[in-house]
Amino acid sequence: MAEGCFELPGRSERAAVDLPCLVTDAARAAGIVLNTRCAGQGTCGGCAVDLLAGQFVVDGREVTIEPGTRKRVLGCKTVIVSDAWRVRVPRRSLVETGLRVLEEFELPGEVRVDPLIRKYAVRLPPPTLDDSVGDFERICRVLRKDHGFDNIRPSLQVVQKLPELVTQADYNLTVTLGHNYGLWEMIQVEAGDTSDRLFAVAADIGTTTVVCSLVDLVTGEIIDSVSSYNQQVQRCDDVASRIIYADQPERLKELQRLVIDETLNRLLALLCRNNKVRPDEIARMVVSGNTIMGHLLLGVNPRNMGGVPFQPGINYPGTFRAAPLGLAINPAGFVDLVPSVSAYVGGDITSDAYVVSLYDCDGLTVVVDVGTNAEIFVSDGDRMLASATPAGPAYEGGGLTCGLRACDGAIEAVRIDPQTFRAECRVIGGIKPSGVCGSGLIDFLGEARRVGLIDRAGKLSPQLRETCSYVRRRGDGTLGGFEYVLVPSEQVDDGQTDLVITEKDIEQLLQAKAVIFSGITILLNRLGKSYQDVQRIYLAGAFAKHIDLANAIAIGMLPDLPLDRYRIVGNASLAGAYLGAVDAAAWAGFDRIVRKPEIVELNKDPEFEDEFACALFLPNLLTERFPTVMEQLGQ
Repeated sequence: MAEGCFELPGRSERAAVDLPCLVTDAARAAGIVLNTRCAGQGTCGGCAVDLLAGQFVVDGREVTIEPGTRKRVLGCKTVIVSDAWRVRVPRRSLVETGLRVLEEFELPGEVRVDPLIRKYAVRLPPPTLDDSVGDFERICRVLRKDHGFDNIRPSLQVVQKLPELVTQADYNLTVTLGHNYGLWEMIQVEAGDTSDRLFAVAADIGTTTVVCSLVDLVTGEIIDSVSSYNQQVQRCDDVASRIIYADQPERLKELQRLVIDETLNRLLALLCRNNKVRPDEIARMVVSGNTIMGHLLLGVNPRNMGGVPFQPGINYPGTFRAAPLGLAINPAGFVDLVPSVSAYVGGDITSDAYVVSLYDCDGLTVVVDVGTNAEIFVSDGDRMLASATPAGPAYEGGGLTCGLRACDGAIEAVRIDPQTFRAECRVIGGIKPSGVCGSGLIDFLGEARRVGLIDRAGKLSPQLRETCSYVRRRGDGTLGGFEYVLVPSEQVDDGQTDLVITEKDIEQLLQAKAVIFSGITILLNRLGKSYQDVQRIYLAGAFAKHIDLANAIAIGMLPDLPLDRYRIVGNASLAGAYLGAVDAAAWAGFDRIVRKPEIVELNKDPEFEDEFACALFLPNLLTERFPTVMEQLGQ
C-alpha cells in the first residue's frame, strides 16, 4: 500500500492505495468524489487536479513532480506510481454536498387525500368450533362487512405472522391494504389500533440530486423532506455517460446499488430517524424521474436509449414490491414509478404536466423543464405536443472553462458596470468563488449584451479588446479567441486562476439557449400558433427557480412575453410523486398525459435547422420576435 495526501479547500485527506492507481480511484478511497461527468473518458475536464509531489504516469509518460512545482492534469487519466504523493483538488473539481437542491413546489389547487394505501382497525370475534375459519378469512369478513372490501389477497409476510399475532393482540388488529391492478392486498397487520400511523415517501430521482419527502397518508401532510446527491455521480455525471457505463451487467448492478443503497436508503433512514417513524410503517414509495433514472433504479439496461430510435425498455413500469428492490420501507410495500412518454420525455415531465393540469388547460400553455435535456410540452387544449431538446450540460456548468453546478462557491448572479465593464458577483454560500453556475451564466450573457461587452453573435467587442483590462486574448495567443475576466485570481478561492468566460464558452451557452427556444418555436409552429398566442408558460425545476427571468428572455432562451404569463412551479417532479402517493386519481391523470402527446423529433423537423441558426444570435436573428428586448437595448 502507498500513502499520499489530497489537499482540498479548507482540509486535507490521506489515502492508502495499491499501486498503480488512478487519481480518481485514490480520491474515492479517501472519501472524495471528483467530478467525472464523462464517466472517466477524459473529455469533460471536470476532474482536473494539480500534482504537487510524487511520480505519476500522465498520457503514457512518467512524470516526476519536483517540490515547489505543480502540473494540472485530469484525475481520470493520471496514474499514481509512487509513495508520498500529493495532489491538490480545486473546489470546482469536487462533487460537493453543498449543492443547492430544490425541495419546494407549488400546487395550483386543493389536494384530495384518497390514497391507494389505507389502514383499518378491526376487532375479530374469537373463533369457536362452529366458526373456525382461517385468521385471514376472518379479517376479510370484517372488512367486507364494515368497509365493503371484496377480493382481498394477502402478502406472504402477512400470512406468515398472522397465527401468532392474532392471539397475542387478543383479536384487536390494524390492517394495511394496498390497491394494485384492481385488487386490494393486505400488506401489513399490526397489533392494536395504529390506524393513525400510515406513511409514504415521494421521491424525485434526478441525474444529479435526489429528494425524498415523508408523507402522512392519513392527513396528506408532507412531514419532512431530505435531499442529497444521486451517488451515481461517483461513477459518471450525466445521462449519456451512465447509459454507456451501464452496458455491462456488473456496472448496471453497481449503478442500481448506488441509487438504492447509497442514496435512497440513506435518505429513508434519515427521514425515519428524524421523525420517529419505523421503516415498516412506510407502506408506499412513489418515484418521479427521467426515463434513464427509472431504468437504473429497476436494474434495466438503458442501452437502447443511447441511439436511434431511442427505445426504452419500459415506459409504464407499474407497481413493484420494496423487498426485491432492496428499498428500506415495508418489505411488502408498493413502489410505483410515474410513467414516461418516451426515452427523453420522462416521468419527471409527466409529473410537471400533471401538476399544472396541462390536459385540462383552457388556452395555449407551455411547460418547460430545463436541464441537460430541456423537456417541453405544448398544449392548446385539444392537441398536446412533447419534445426533448438536447440542451447539453452548459447551464449546469459542464464543458465550460469555469463552469460549476449550483453549489457553495458558485457565482449565481452577475451585474456588469456599463462604464468600467467590471463584474459584480453574488456567490452561493457567501464565500470566495470557484466557478459560475447556470443562473450566473444567464446573467452574464444578458448583462454583457446590455452593456455592449458582446455583440449579437456573442463575440467580445473588438473595441474593448484594446481598451478594457477585463478583455484579453486567450492564454499565450495560441489558444484562439478572446476571454473576459469575471473574477481575478486574487479573489478566487484557490488564489491561482482567474475565473474567465471565453468566446468558446459563450458559443456553447448560445447553442444551449438556442436549442430550448427552437424547441418551443417548432412545437408552436406545429400547432399553427405564435408566441403571442401563449397564455401561460410554466417553468419547472431547480434551474428555473433561481434564474433571472428577465435575463432569460433578454438572451432569447424564452419568448418575449409579459412576465405575468410565466409561472415558476418549483420541483414539480416531486410534486407529481407526492400527488401520486396521496391521491388515487393522479394515476389516471398520469395515464392521460402519457397517452395524449404527439412526440416531435426536432432533428427530423425541416424547420429546426433554420430556427436553431436564428436562435444562435442575441436575442435572435429575427429581432422582431423580441420587441421588448430590442427596445430596452435602444435598437
